[in-house]
Amino acid sequence: MTPTFPPIDPATISGLNAGDEQALEKIFRTHYPVLLQLALDALPETPASAPRVVASAVRDLWDNRASVQDSAAAAAFLTREVANRAEATRVRMRAVQRFEKHEGVTPKAPHSAPDADRLWAEIKAAIHEPAVDQATVARRRREQARHGAAGHIATMGAQPTSWKVPTIIGLVAALAAVGLFYWLNQSSREQVIERMLTEAEVNAVTTMPGQLGSLQLADGSAVRLGAESRLVTVPDFGDRYRTVRVTGTGSFTVAAENETPFEVRTAGAIVSASSGVLSVRDYADEPHATVRVDGGEAQVSTTASERTVAAGQTVVVERDGTIRDATAAEGAQAFAWADGRLVLNDVTAGTAVSQLKRWYGMTVAIVDSSAVGRVLSLDVPLDSSQAAIEAIEKGAELRFGYRERQMVFERR
Repeated sequence: MTPTFPPIDPATISGLNAGDEQALEKIFRTHYPVLLQLALDALPETPASAPRVVASAVRDLWDNRASVQDSAAAAAFLTREVANRAEATRVRMRAVQRFEKHEGVTPKAPHSAPDADRLWAEIKAAIHEPAVDQATVARRRREQARHGAAGHIATMGAQPTSWKVPTIIGLVAALAAVGLFYWLNQSSREQVIERMLTEAEVNAVTTMPGQLGSLQLADGSAVRLGAESRLVTVPDFGDRYRTVRVTGTGSFTVAAENETPFEVRTAGAIVSASSGVLSVRDYADEPHATVRVDGGEAQVSTTASERTVAAGQTVVVERDGTIRDATAAEGAQAFAWADGRLVLNDVTAGTAVSQLKRWYGMTVAIVDSSAVGRVLSLDVPLDSSQAAIEAIEKGAELRFGYRERQMVFERR
């Protein structure tokens, strides 16, 4: 029997519409048993996935809160999203299971299901993650469409050639078979990894504005995350795959005693290494990604090019996929955070103030609109917001102060 969805009082709906996280938490905790049962009913073969299907649906409710005007609309939205995400989970799991069977992989026993408290913590972290711009979303969709088209083309049969050249036919057929097998194998691997990363999104480690993070992965690799960054690892990391996805910036000391390559994926690049130290930076609001190798070497690949990066080198990955050497200023600005500093070279005052929010957690307005475009540079420690404020004051000829409890930069 379908469980009954408890009504949501108008005050809670109004709070949700206004962006009140406590209203979202109340809806989640009150309706979690019902939503969990719906997810379990839809996922009889993989019940361990049900809690995070619910968490994803609640996360989507927050993103669409402005369109939810009453209890009935909220109930319809959540039940629909649970059903849709359960179906997507079934599709992903069937693909993973086929891959495991084909490759002879023995699946591990599922981890214990998270409780409501842990799920709410994950939801709360997710709703504070940096927004991805629409151009990035559109680019990812185009890339997925191209991969899908390539898969379709690869399954098309070859046209018959002349019977007069059987030796050439045999050679070409053999090469084609090898190439097709390799492509299919790589395609399957890519698809499985992407599905695994998507499934693992809810388990991501996220840093907030003004916050740095560090952790050790299951294979012994060490990670440092910059502010407003997000790290997603594939399930059972370190076993068959050592793949992570980074939004923002991170530095990785790769454990060497593992035959599986270590992969860092960003929005537009894959960086792989067997050992050494590498750093990546790819914020959605920045014009390009940056990769630095401090030990060993790494392979950087995009849809447009590929390059080996040696220790001591830094490269820029443009949004069109091209890879080039980074200038000294670009490298310093991208990874100074790893040395505990904020470095900005020839940026506008508006950009500098946005970096105050990212690296110090400070929201400051520029009330003198004529000063927003003034160009400045700075090199200050991350543990001193005062030093950063003074550098902006000096570089943009502004004065820091308060207006109705709001921090501002105003005309001197």
